[in-house]
Formats: sequence, structure tokens, C-alpha cells
Amino acid sequence: MKVKKGGRNWKRLALLVLPLLVIIMIGIRLGGASIDSAATSRNSVLLSINGIEIPEEEFRMFLQDEKASTANYFSQTYGAEYNEHFWDTDFEGENPVQVARENALSKLIRVKTEQQLAVQYGVIRSASYDHIKKQMNKEENQYGAESLDGYQKYMVYHSKLVVDAKNNFKVKAVSIPESELRQYYELNKENRFKLPDQVEALVISLPGQDLENVGEVIPNLIDEIRGGAKVDELKKKYFSQYGFVIKHKQYGSDEGKDENSSELEDQLKEIANELSTGQTSAPTEISGQTYVVVCLERNQEKVSTFDEAKLWIEDVLQDERFMQQVENDSGNQVMYVNEEWFNQIRMN
Repeated sequence: MKVKKGGRNWKRLALLVLPLLVIIMIGIRLGGASIDSAATSRNSVLLSINGIEIPEEEFRMFLQDEKASTANYFSQTYGAEYNEHFWDTDFEGENPVQVARENALSKLIRVKTEQQLAVQYGVIRSASYDHIKKQMNKEENQYGAESLDGYQKYMVYHSKLVVDAKNNFKVKAVSIPESELRQYYELNKENRFKLPDQVEALVISLPGQDLENVGEVIPNLIDEIRGGAKVDELKKKYFSQYGFVIKHKQYGSDEGKDENSSELEDQLKEIANELSTGQTSAPTEISGQTYVVVCLERNQEKVSTFDEAKLWIEDVLQDERFMQQVENDSGNQVMYVNEEWFNQIRMN
């Protein structure tokens, strides 16, 4: 009876063990397939940066962006001519397409580092090209990307990711000790925290190249202003008599938006900021038009106090900390490069 009972137990045990053995064998086979699949997948990847696969399409955008700068480098360094053989010609041991590939890879490493930080700080879910492209296409109407090419769209969207990642980083960052903020203030007080002087000026646009009357007319104009004449009335008078177009400007912390609206305005402001009260600039030609700037009054501004500058300083130092993290992470990326594939990529 015991033998029979034991036989039944063996049968029951066999019924339990056999399925487990089957599962184990399947697991072993699947495990082997997984390893082989990983190897196959690895061979089919052009690049990976910290485990993020980089498809050829993404890398090519960065490579093509190096086209002009690489051609210019070889032209300036070796006097190379850009022709059909340029990309495959060696110049004293340097090859254009190889230099372009390396520069593109270096730029891509930094970009992927920044995108990984965007993931870390909750801006996006993934730094993969597929996810970036999907999100970019969703949002491109928000930043007027319709007229941009693929690389330009990519970099505009990437810049937005960096800004958002930096802002999230600042929210989570440990506060900077006040002693460090104060040290930065003392080191930069005179050149970074002095408010711009308040300058009241006239910008006079002269007709053509006729400068004969300038030496006499402008002192009269200043005298009239000192005597209390209204600028609006003088504008009409001097335009009708001499063709002068006069604009009344206020430069400094209270200046209007138009003083920074163009390269011309920036140049005129720069001229005004070099003048003392009552001083007139020499006639200056800018983009084919002659200008004279008159400083009516200049008031020196004070240096911002530490308390006034404190928040700004912390923001600057947090920016520097974020950029330092980018630098550190860029130098510690784990790279895989399929060299055979990589070396076959040519410039279009």
C-alpha cells in the first residue's frame, strides 16, 4: 500500500515538475533569443549616446549643418578649393568629411546631454529622436517654424527644451549661500551693477551729404532748446529750413522700446552714450544716411545695491550651475559608434 501511495505521489510530483521544466526550457531559449536580438539590434544602430539610439536621419541633420563651416575651415587653413573631389581629399592628414562627422558628433553629444537633462527635470518623457520629432511637430505652430528647414526646426525646439529644463532646474536647485552671492557682487559691482546713465539727446538725420550748415545750425538749435523752445516746434522749423529730421531720445533705464529696435538704433544710442552734456557728435554715416547726435543732458546713475542685485545674481549663478552640469554630463556620456557605418556616411 505504501508503494502504491508513493507511486501516486511520484505521478503527482511529475505532473507538477514537468510544466516547470518546460517553462524553464522556454525561458532559457527566450533568454538566448534576447541576447542575440540585442546583439543584432546593436549592429543595426549607427550611434547610441548613454543608451539613446541615434538614427542616421538625426545625425545627418547635424552633419549637413557642418557643410559650410567645414568648407570654410579647409579653405582658410589649406587654401582648398570646393569641388567634386573636396570631401574625399586629404589635406595634410585632415579629411573634410571626417572632420565634419566628428564636429557633428561632438555637437550632437551636447544636444543629447541637454535633452537628457530635459527628461531628468520633467520637461519631456524621452530624449529619443522619435519622441523629440513627435513633440516638435505638435508644437511647431507655437514658434513659427513653418519656414524653417528640418535642422532649424529641431534646434528651435531644442532651445525651448533647454530653457524649460533650466527653469525647472532652478526651481529644484539648492539655494546659493548669501556669502557666495555677495562675493560675486563685490567682484562685479563696478562693471555689471552700475545702472546706465540717463541721456537726453537729439538724433538729427541730415539730407544727403550737404554738411555746410551743420557747424552753424546745430549750435543755434541747442541755444533755442536751452532758451525753452519746444522740441516739436523746432522739428518743424528745422525740417522746413534745412531738411533736418530731428528725433528726441531718452536713453538709459527709462528708454523706450524703439531705442533697441534695430541695429541703427543701437549705433545711435552708442554714439549718444559717449557724449557729455552739450556735446555734439561728428557727422556719422550709417547705411548711407548721415546723422549727428546732440547730448542735451546727461545724468550719472548709481550702482545697484546688493539687495537690489541679489535675485539677479542668484539667477545668473544658477544658470552657471546648470551649464556646468551640462559640461560634466557631456564629458561622461557612454558612447557606442558603429564605425563601419559611421565612416560610410558622406556629405550630401
